[in-house]
Amino acid sequence: MPEASELYLLPKRENNWHLNNVVDELRHVRQAWRDEHSKNNYRNKRSLPS
Repeated sequence: MPEASELYLLPKRENNWHLNNVVDELRHVRQAWRDEHSKNNYRNKRSLPS
């Protein structure tokens, strides 16, 4: 473990990932895919159980 005199603070890095936006967009794309591929699209067709 470093001595107290050896400790220093690193400058705060900017977070350029914008994770909230990334997560929101992934959630939207996932829901759109689920809606497009849902079993409700097969109302008049037969489908095998999963």
